[in-house]
Amino acid sequence: MYYLRIFLLMTGIWLLMIDAMSADTSLQEQIDRTPAGGTLVIENGTYNEPIDIRKPIRIVAKDEAMIVYDGEEAAVSINGNDVSIDNLTVKASENATAAVSVIGEGHSLTNMKITTATTAIKLYKARHVLVEGTEIIGQAWKRAVNLDESDDNILRENIVKNVEDGFYVEDSHRNLFTENEVKQARYGFHIMYSQEITLTENDVQNSYTGAMIMGADGALIKQNILKNNNENVNAQGLLIYDSRGVIIRDNELINNRIGLMIEKSLDNQVKDNLFSSNYIAIQFLRAADNEVSGNHFQLNLNEAQAIESSRNTVSQNFWDSSVKIDVDQDG
Repeated sequence: MYYLRIFLLMTGIWLLMIDAMSADTSLQEQIDRTPAGGTLVIENGTYNEPIDIRKPIRIVAKDEAMIVYDGEEAAVSINGNDVSIDNLTVKASENATAAVSVIGEGHSLTNMKITTATTAIKLYKARHVLVEGTEIIGQAWKRAVNLDESDDNILRENIVKNVEDGFYVEDSHRNLFTENEVKQARYGFHIMYSQEITLTENDVQNSYTGAMIMGADGALIKQNILKNNNENVNAQGLLIYDSRGVIIRDNELINNRIGLMIEKSLDNQVKDNLFSSNYIAIQFLRAADNEVSGNHFQLNLNEAQAIESSRNTVSQNFWDSSVKIDVDQDG
């Protein structure tokens, strides 16, 4: 049953609003009936169906509204422009291509809760998308958020646990990742061939590697906490591989197997970071022309190693194990 509510505006214009929330109406039908620019409130309940959104609408879910899907397509598919989803819970099995699939521009995913054994959020050719305040719990060794050919997006204040990669980024440029928390992952951030990426104020702990930056020139890595990433013999707080022009500044690299590893990389800056309680604080492997200055090294078992590396500038750092032999006090 549909209810019609008619409101008389002061201007004399009639406004017609349809409540399409009856129990015998599918969620997809409710979406299809919502006009472009309109808002759909999803009532509490479990919806065992996928949804496909291809027009600019706003969806707001009540606290106990949930999509549970065991099929092969994405549980939530978004295409087009300016779709907004807030407060929706999604559970998708390993059969689905993704819990949420996003294509297009200007979308917003906020305050969602996603539990899945597949990729939680997949952005493909997506631009100017906001993913904020979303909690992702993995049930299998899969990616939480996957960006592919997706530029100029913001991913902020998300919580990710028990996944293969917290954020996997490939061929995607100028994306901002800030204030995210990742625990129990292979890589907290796995950045591949993506330029001008910004990682700020993120917290990655108890993973194999906090962040891997590969073939990603011009990245800014600032004010992150990369801690307790020592679950594997090859674990690092931060790995810079085959990249140049990366700025690594004001980060805390604490209790990792290797705090920072720079491999096959040129012309990167490592400034004003804290390296504490790492097995190896910083390691160079076939790296050259990198600058390391103003950093604080304390309580590391091994301060630094360099293998087949040259022309790296190391100056004005504090080394707690070396003060007594640093005769000219130049760091």
